[in-house]
Amino acid sequence: MVAQYLEFTRRHGIEVAGIENIRTADGRVLTYGVNTNTNYNSDVEQRTAKSGPREIVRHLARVLKETYPEAR
Repeated sequence: MVAQYLEFTRRHGIEVAGIENIRTADGRVLTYGVNTNTNYNSDVEQRTAKSGPREIVRHLARVLKETYPEAR
């Protein structure tokens, strides 16, 4: 499923997203949301070593440097 989501985001030019799904009683996985804006959850962030907002800023800074290398 993750590989399919990655292919979907690649195909549509989505670089940062949260994808929501649910597993049905019979085992099917149904996708019900693709969020390309912030969907911050502080409880989740407290359980991981990485900060979601910090990683987004790092990603956007890399894109900015690659797009405008002459800018400082």
